Amino acid sequence: MTQEQLYTTTQLGRILDVSPAKIRAWSRQGLIEPAKKVGRLSFFDFRQLTSARALRQLREAGVPPRHIRKALENLGRWAPDADNAITQLEALEGGALGIRTDEGDLAETTGQMRLDLDADATPDAVHEPIATLRAAPQETWFERGIHAEEEERLEDAADAYGRTIALDGPTAEACFNLGNVLYALERTTQAAASFREAVSLEPDYAEAWNNLGSALADLEEPEEALRAFERALELAPGYADPHYNTADLLTTLGRDADARRHWQTYLGLDPHSPWADEARRRLEAP
Repeated sequence: MTQEQLYTTTQLGRILDVSPAKIRAWSRQGLIEPAKKVGRLSFFDFRQLTSARALRQLREAGVPPRHIRKALENLGRWAPDADNAITQLEALEGGALGIRTDEGDLAETTGQMRLDLDADATPDAVHEPIATLRAAPQETWFERGIHAEEEERLEDAADAYGRTIALDGPTAEACFNLGNVLYALERTTQAAASFREAVSLEPDYAEAWNNLGSALADLEEPEEALRAFERALELAPGYADPHYNTADLLTTLGRDADARRHWQTYLGLDPHSPWADEARRRLEAP
């Protein structure tokens, strides 16, 4: 029996063509649940992949996360046996959500049937779904950072995470998120400092070690980078990205024999991505 393919946050983002920040935000909001966690490193299976794909479509249709979360809560009450409920949601006008019954009728997620309006119907005849009536709660600076990062407003995200750290003190997660934003803004020295702070606060943070390695490689500190990737792999041997990053750096350093082992391991962990094609090309090179 073959083991089911698991995807890291980064791999899931690559498959869906969304940023890892969006995947992390959706997971934090309870819209998708990891199949497995190793420390802070999340792994998702095919079921979560289909959920995340449906979630991306709903977000692209303009449905706010809080509406989706409320719709799923409603469905859990009147249709508790709905299989992978998020994949059955349909975006309606005004940011509302509905679900198709087995008979093909459209129901709101509260369980109330949704009828087509006659031409002379008044707006008061429309039942407003519960999901559209909820106001957004007051956001913390950390939550503002998450939402700004999800929307790729990177300068706003960096400012919000910086305020979080200044007001509440550094946490591994806030430093990690700030590092990701700074790295995307090509402020690599600052990003490396943030990742270092994250792993000093939480030494088993495999994803932060991997990202620290990437920043150090860009800063032309290869031995320090390799040590960071090695630490990430000690914490999470099934984590594909540090294998790829280690192999790439070793190849750059001319250590092809050492690199080969990591290319092969990466292929075993992530055999179907465009990065796997690159790994095969490297292995086939003379």
